[in-house]
Amino acid sequence: MLSEKKISVVILTYNSKTLIKDCLHSVFLYNDIADSLEVIVVDNNSVECESMFNWIRETYGDSVLLIKNCQNGGYGQGNNIGVQAASSPIVLIMNPDVRLVNPMFSKVFHIYEKDADVAIVGMKQLIDGTSCAPSINLLMDDNSNLYPIYGLFSVFFTLFANKLINYFDLYNSKKMFIHGSCFFIRKDYFIEAGMFDENIFMYCEEKDLHRRLFSLKNSLKNIYLKSICYRHLIGERKIYFNGCKVYLDSEIYYARKHSLSVKNILYYNLYRYYILKFIAKMKRIDVYEYDKIIEDIRMKKRNI
Repeated sequence: MLSEKKISVVILTYNSKTLIKDCLHSVFLYNDIADSLEVIVVDNNSVECESMFNWIRETYGDSVLLIKNCQNGGYGQGNNIGVQAASSPIVLIMNPDVRLVNPMFSKVFHIYEKDADVAIVGMKQLIDGTSCAPSINLLMDDNSNLYPIYGLFSVFFTLFANKLINYFDLYNSKKMFIHGSCFFIRKDYFIEAGMFDENIFMYCEEKDLHRRLFSLKNSLKNIYLKSICYRHLIGERKIYFNGCKVYLDSEIYYARKHSLSVKNILYYNLYRYYILKFIAKMKRIDVYEYDKIIEDIRMKKRNI
């Protein structure tokens, strides 16, 4: 008789063959619910798909469900496929560059079992063995002219506030969202909220989902477990214009969808990239990509 699955792990890949090996190893190493864990890998139509799937079959046999997506529809679309295929009531959505560092499945399952109103459970994100990365972030709800009026000061304040809440683990379920590289979600609520918005290719999916979840019923809650950590191999990422353009387009779409101020979003990012450009100059890093991003934001400002 097959064991009833309690938690499904969904890992979305795109040319991630080198990353998936240690990712899967960490999942099985820290599996503390035995056969009650289901593992699903969805590949977003990458060139490495077949060779990666062959390696997974040779290593894990039928312990991993493999799904090939016929397109690269982005983070949301690929993860939607994985969640829909999951047979468990609870799903862990996990990037392939994430490594689990301790057992967590049993503890998280009991949290969901005790409280039917829990939607999302997030954990503390580390970028190496000890350094903390942003795990939670403030929702920018303000539709006033905060950033256009107060400029750099308001951006510094927002950046400092986000640093502060992460350093001291000051989480407020209604005012903050949990980062999407590794988090648990109750499948029923995820489906009821409409899943990830597939119009968003990348970025902003977590906060968009957060808003829609809390619109279902006021008693829903998200939980942040600061005592449980995972490693995210983000390192010191370089700034590229194309990636930042996708990010800005997603931010604008998200703002319009939820009737937020597009002007605020653009001013905030304009000043933020001015700060990042200044830091890059201090480090003697080429700022060409920063200049392209800043000019793109200025153009978007002129068109709103």
